[in-house]
Amino acid sequence: MAFDKAPSTWLGEGYDLTSSVIGLETATTGRVDIGTCTVVAATDVFTVSTDHGLRIGNKVQFTTVTTLPDGLSLLTDYYVLTIPTATTLTVSDELSGTVIDITDTGTGDHTINRPAALAELTDTEANATTGNISKLLFAICEKCAVSWYSTVTADRPSNMTISRSSSTNETTGDITKQYVLRFVTEAAAGSFEVKDET
Repeated sequence: MAFDKAPSTWLGEGYDLTSSVIGLETATTGRVDIGTCTVVAATDVFTVSTDHGLRIGNKVQFTTVTTLPDGLSLLTDYYVLTIPTATTLTVSDELSGTVIDITDTGTGDHTINRPAALAELTDTEANATTGNISKLLFAICEKCAVSWYSTVTADRPSNMTISRSSSTNETTGDITKQYVLRFVTEAAAGSFEVKDET
């Protein structure tokens, strides 16, 4: 199977699909604090206290010890819209929407966080022979889908498409996710050929 982009260019460094322990991740709950942040109302640009490591399209939320900036709501999902620098960003209330208009900077310390949707698989779980194959397959699909949706279209591998849908059982609260990963393969001399990735 041949791709026009190495996985690390869009999955992120450390996700080598050929290694035995690939740092894949599976769903957990809660939130992970990224850092404290401030915002300039005139530009709607947030500055985070550390490199935020976010990508355009990533989902974030905000908390505060006092009052959030006007334009934001507590524990509400927002999407990273632009990333001027490694420590700054703007957000939208829709994926690829318009920038949130911040009319007041609020009071107290504000914190930006992201959903804790990922937790690293262990060596044992990732073992191809004796590991947890369900968790491993889910991890691969979830990591690919998260990266796919948070990568701008022009930077996605052109030889693949990914889609994800989910449904919730109203009685049990269980969430079912369905993934569709389509790959364009290359044929040589009328036969199917699986290529090593280069």
